[in-house]
Amino acid sequence: MAAGMPIITTPVGALKYVFEDGKNGYLLNKIPPEKVEIACKINKLINNPQLMYKIGESNMELSIKKYDLKVVCKKITTIYENTINL
Repeated sequence: MAAGMPIITTPVGALKYVFEDGKNGYLLNKIPPEKVEIACKINKLINNPQLMYKIGESNMELSIKKYDLKVVCKKITTIYENTINL
């Protein structure tokens, strides 16, 4: 995401909660994914450069806004401070 690229992934771990299918890239249905499904998603992006660019730009913006090191450190610090002040 930080590299400005669409993501093709499976719903493992927390990804199923933070990843939006069609907005951040594509969420594959099966674990492990089928080769045909991966190829279809890659072809969909290759055949639609505007979509690939749009998803990539959105991913880069989102990664800076939510997952940048400074942002994450601030969130963790806030959680620690709130826990200490209980």
